[in-house]
Amino acid sequence: MRLEFCHWLHTNRQLLPLILFTDEATFARNGINNTRNSHRWSYENPHGTVETNFQRRFSINVWCGMIDDMLIGPVVLRDRTTGQN
Repeated sequence: MRLEFCHWLHTNRQLLPLILFTDEATFARNGINNTRNSHRWSYENPHGTVETNFQRRFSINVWCGMIDDMLIGPVVLRDRTTGQN
């Protein structure tokens, strides 16, 4: 479905400036980042992994968006990002 969307968007480039692209990330004091939405693409090692540590004492959630050539944010989120909030 993603590849189909990319082909569709490639043929409808006039819509690209109207799409809001967003992402959020969690950063911790000890340098451990949220890799839940992070993907690795590699020809050398297609099975690459990322070590994580989920016992954090301090973390911050940041959201950012981009539409056309305008950056929105970054915005520091007070609560954890869940489906409810």
